[in-house]
Amino acid sequence: MPIEAYLPTSGASFGPEAATNMGKALEGAVDILGIGPSDETKREAVARFIIKLAEIDGGVDAASLRDKAVMALGGSIHLASMSKDGNLTPTSPEGDKRSADVNAS
Repeated sequence: MPIEAYLPTSGASFGPEAATNMGKALEGAVDILGIGPSDETKREAVARFIIKLAEIDGGVDAASLRDKAVMALGGSIHLASMSKDGNLTPTSPEGDKRSADVNAS
């Protein structure tokens, strides 16, 4: 569900560009956090968090909102890697360490 579905209940007013950027932040954050499209409860929580960040900070830069949401919700954009199809997929530090160990052998 797009972020616009959550905007009316927030009480804030955002322009079209801000809504687009928050939508990009939402999609990036759920990709990094490994939240699938069918997990609406978690997607909604991330969306509402991004909206609240935009309200508090007054900023609607997509990358900044995404990064703040990911960090606050327990992820790390530095732990995300690009998959073959160009999408971000979460990885764990242990996974990174194991692949480094395998390559060193």
